Amino acid sequence: MDELVEEVLLRLPPDDPASLIRATLVCRRWCRFFSDAGFRRRFRIFHRTPPMLGLYCAGVSTFIRTSSCPPISYPHNFDVIDVRHGRVLLTPCDIRGPWMNVLVVWDPITDEQRELPLLPSSWDLVPSSVGWNASVLCASNGNCDHLDCNHGAFLVVLVITVSDLIYVYTYSSDAGTWSKPATTQGLADGPIDWHWRPNNAVVGNALYVQFRYSKSFLKFDLATRGMSMIHPPTSRHYEHTILVATESDGLGFANVKNDKLYLWLGNASPEGHVGWTQSRVIDFKTLLPSSAYSKYDVAGFAHGVAIIFMRVNDEIYTFDLNSCKARYVCKDNGRMNDMFPYISFYTPALGAAYPVEGLRAAASRGPET
Repeated sequence: MDELVEEVLLRLPPDDPASLIRATLVCRRWCRFFSDAGFRRRFRIFHRTPPMLGLYCAGVSTFIRTSSCPPISYPHNFDVIDVRHGRVLLTPCDIRGPWMNVLVVWDPITDEQRELPLLPSSWDLVPSSVGWNASVLCASNGNCDHLDCNHGAFLVVLVITVSDLIYVYTYSSDAGTWSKPATTQGLADGPIDWHWRPNNAVVGNALYVQFRYSKSFLKFDLATRGMSMIHPPTSRHYEHTILVATESDGLGFANVKNDKLYLWLGNASPEGHVGWTQSRVIDFKTLLPSSAYSKYDVAGFAHGVAIIFMRVNDEIYTFDLNSCKARYVCKDNGRMNDMFPYISFYTPALGAAYPVEGLRAAASRGPET
């Protein structure tokens, strides 16, 4: 009988965490199923692809739900830098840099936090002249299914730019220290723009970091620690662009021009040069609400589930590249500049984590509207 019950529970939709919580309220035996680590692992293996639970926005200290998961608390006085593989990378709101303020890696499901050490005291650059960006990712070097690696080892890659100099530090949770920096100079044609765009892309064993205004982005090889500069397929309307990871684990690029979304696929030559092929053009006028004057912008990309976040005037929508369906998320209050989708299975030890009253309250809540 238990085997039959488990087969039924395994098929509950992972993108509707409230259904999991409601199932725990049926009886103590079902609650014990979800409290078992082995069952939760089998649930993730059965569904394979983690769902998108919601998004974080830099400058807005809240979690905006796009699923029925319970509200997730947000650490006070911190801002989001990056979100990936079930982890959130935070920095204090004054954003003075990792040589003066600690970075924090946070698991929103378990509320576990890990403070990273400051950069070595030998770092003596003038903060006002420095641009920096950081990414958090699984430390598996491409050998992980990312079903529950948020409990395992991780890396934080920190990129610092000063004029035409680039420094890249890597923090390993196993070693507990920052690496010596990989450095390069003169990689770009001139001084590097120190404003960075969010939502860096991890493709294979490389991290791609996009500059906000410069018409190029950086490739950092996680294995060799080598760096190269890659130019986008188009130099026009560069501020309305984002890097994407394709379903085939390739590099992609999306840009908005007027009321159309252009999708490109990157093709690397044996010498490492990247060429681009336009793969799709999507007309938003037929899919998203339009008015006499509609301003479209791409605001984020959910890697792994092929969902793009779009800003239409003062509203935020998701756009599913597979189904070509748009969905309203929320109003833009003017501070939602950088969006970081949170993708993870919501499978905590529910019976232990919540009292019965808390489970019932969580099961009754839906996504944000």
